[in-house]
Amino acid sequence: MTTKVIKAQSLRQLDGTDRFERRVVFLSLCRHLRAAEIDDLKAFRGSKFSGNPYQGFFQFLAHLSTTNLSEDTIHRAHRRATSDTPVESELSTSSNEDSREMVSTAALNDLVRYTLMNMKTYHELATSPTPEGTRPKLDLVPGEARFKFSLGGVRHEVVNDSYIGVNYPGSMSGSDRISQLPVVNMECKPRNAGGLKRGSGEPERFSPSVFAQEVAELIGSMFKQHQATLLPCKSKDQESFVLSMHGTLFYLSTAYFPPDYIAYLEKGQHAKAGSLYLWVRRSVHFDLKNVGERIEALRCIWALIRYITSGEAKLNIVSSAIELRKR
Repeated sequence: MTTKVIKAQSLRQLDGTDRFERRVVFLSLCRHLRAAEIDDLKAFRGSKFSGNPYQGFFQFLAHLSTTNLSEDTIHRAHRRATSDTPVESELSTSSNEDSREMVSTAALNDLVRYTLMNMKTYHELATSPTPEGTRPKLDLVPGEARFKFSLGGVRHEVVNDSYIGVNYPGSMSGSDRISQLPVVNMECKPRNAGGLKRGSGEPERFSPSVFAQEVAELIGSMFKQHQATLLPCKSKDQESFVLSMHGTLFYLSTAYFPPDYIAYLEKGQHAKAGSLYLWVRRSVHFDLKNVGERIEALRCIWALIRYITSGEAKLNIVSSAIELRKR
């Protein structure tokens, strides 16, 4: 009995130590992300953030926060200097928004990449018997993933912008192995996503086309996990996640696929009206220009990563990597 009590006390101490260390790591990330205020983004100076892991992210965020072109500003300044006629305002416009999707993708990639890289061991999968440094972990995969699936006899194809996947070290060489099965999809759009115009700081309206893209990625990712024949661990149900960024707005979408809904999708048969639903949950939008909302977005990413690495999420590639590394 004494031995059991000692073991229980030791486990509590270890758990308390781990919670403290997690908090230290998280607060360190918060400190780095708080460094750039809105004025820093309006007039970005990279040297101010030297040594900050989010330096590149801040630069991309600054690009997304500025909508006027340099040549437009030079032209207005020249007209003011050479003409007595009124010159149009330099207020922010959205004329260049359609070219910003690549910048949104780069910004989200940097945010996720450097968050994962600086989470210490907290982005590693829950394989406690394995020595640190050799555990499977979650990493950013900057390349896109393509999903192909059929629903009701109609062939669908969708492509994400990048994704988070499992990095599984090779058993012999120790070199990394990146999975082609997305654990978390990443989808980016310009500020006027779905063609819906909005001013800077205005909330985003619901866009059916954007929502359809996200749902297609959720379904496509689920199919890839569910139909991967070589994975040793297979769950009858699955979960899917999408991190989205539209301009400077960030949010999370998630869906749970119960076995009966997966069977309905695979058979391609029409269900009785009202009998089957896919519940897609979306977080609130976080405007990453705002320091407080930037920290809340970090909390969202941190919680998602910790949920997945715990092994509780219904993701076959994660469950398989955890199980194999425990053997």
